[in-house]
Amino acid sequence: MTIYNADNFTGITGDHELLLGAMLEEKENNQLEIIDQRELLGHQFKIYGTFEEPLFLAKDVATWIQHNKASEMIAKVDEDEKLIAIVSHSGQNREMWFLTEDGLYEVLMQSRKPIAKEFKKEVKKILKTIRKTGGYVANADMMVNTYFGELEDHQKTAVKHLFVNVNKLQDKSQALEKKVTEYQPKVEKYHQFLDADGCMDMGTLAKNLNCGMGKIKLFRFLREQKVLMKGNAPYQRYVNSGYFKVITKTTPVGNKSVTLVTAKGADFIADLIRKSA
Repeated sequence: MTIYNADNFTGITGDHELLLGAMLEEKENNQLEIIDQRELLGHQFKIYGTFEEPLFLAKDVATWIQHNKASEMIAKVDEDEKLIAIVSHSGQNREMWFLTEDGLYEVLMQSRKPIAKEFKKEVKKILKTIRKTGGYVANADMMVNTYFGELEDHQKTAVKHLFVNVNKLQDKSQALEKKVTEYQPKVEKYHQFLDADGCMDMGTLAKNLNCGMGKIKLFRFLREQKVLMKGNAPYQRYVNSGYFKVITKTTPVGNKSVTLVTAKGADFIADLIRKSA
């Protein structure tokens, strides 16, 4: 592969130089990053790409299974199980062959080396752990091994758990922000009808929906749709989904359970009515 440098490439116009610079910048942006790195069976094991679609440098794979000719190994793999991508190698960005997860398993199955079978087993275990934990353990392992390699094992474990917990908290925070963004239009839509807790009673909802149903008919409709039980209490799964809130009110004849609807529940009910029309 020939690497061009816009600084020393002569005989081009300013427009050509801008185009060439843009092409080089695009290549750099498409460069694959290492998402996990560790020692495995005495070899440096690296995963590129994403945890959903991991890639493995073919040159590395050939080293793992002691294959002398990486090009021959790659040639035996189907076209959809390999690809060429840009990666930083020996201080330069180079186009190199990568194997997909299926391509890696195919190569390991073809190999007669005993270590190939061991590698396949360990790779499957690593990817299963990564996917089960959302990459928390993998990222923490790489962070600890890279920056805290001199610590004792029990200290590494403590640091790793710290990173795992921080990652989980960050994901929970992002999930909450997403929910707030998702619910905001619904809250604004019904804002004038909601109480301080963000709920409304069924009579208010019936008037707001303007669907030709009063409170009694709306209760009956929701019972027929198996949303409410006999007595107009919602099934627990709909409470858990954030559609309803059940409160207890004190009346002259004793305590009474009252079903309230959230803004999210109002949209859910309106959708049920549209589908049943």
